[in-house]
Amino acid sequence: MGKRLASAVWKYFTMFQDRLEIGKCNICRQEIRRGPLSATSKNFSTKSLWGHLKSKHKNEHSLAEKERSKETEKRENLKKQEEKS
Repeated sequence: MGKRLASAVWKYFTMFQDRLEIGKCNICRQEIRRGPLSATSKNFSTKSLWGHLKSKHKNEHSLAEKERSKETEKRENLKKQEEKS
């Protein structure tokens, strides 16, 4: 399987190099925790970032959701092509 694509939500957040558990909203500058302090990067999630967009920035959330749907469709099409060959 190929490399995972970055989530559409990252268009609206910046990650700190020294604090990977935090995403900073590019719209309102709020810092959103992506997982517990003790977590490794594998345990981080974008769920809280999506939740922040949904509750605070509805228009951007809608745009990101549309982008996510396109990415999912692309991945599914690539997978089908790989299965055929």
